[in-house]
Amino acid sequence: MEIIAHAGNTAAPAYFALVAAGFSVTSNSQQHGELLWYAERGDLRLIADGPVELAGLAFMRLSRGINWKASDSQIAEFLDKFGHSL
Repeated sequence: MEIIAHAGNTAAPAYFALVAAGFSVTSNSQQHGELLWYAERGDLRLIADGPVELAGLAFMRLSRGINWKASDSQIAEFLDKFGHSL
């Protein structure tokens, strides 16, 4: 079993995965103490705290499509399973 944990060594691979998926990736200059990362492809713009989070958003959007949001029943199922952890 391969195990990958979110750590410093995952930022560069996440960046290159986004680029390979056709995204343009940039970051701001840490305005007001907050560094944000952006990934853009066509009319889709993703914003997150880092490349790994951007890759997660990209995967979510690419796998779920334009209707990426969870339905009420999906939210209820998620909260039933993980609500105690939030």
